[in-house]
Amino acid sequence: MLTAERLRDWAPDVVVGALIGPAWDGLDLAMALVQAGFARRLCVLTPALPRHDLVLREMRALCPGLDIALISLPDTR
Repeated sequence: MLTAERLRDWAPDVVVGALIGPAWDGLDLAMALVQAGFARRLCVLTPALPRHDLVLREMRALCPGLDIALISLPDTR
């Protein structure tokens, strides 16, 4: 589980997470990071999105303290 204490102990420069997951999504993660005081880079892995700029804009607007990047993964099906 992600906690402010763990973030302080680990002191990561970057956190990587999925845009959509079974228990969390990228926005949940971003908001939890902001609440825990993390103010560095969040890389969010995504499938190909038709308008990733809209997702990125919303995440940045809701979590202005984070440096958020979306990384599109190739479709391997």
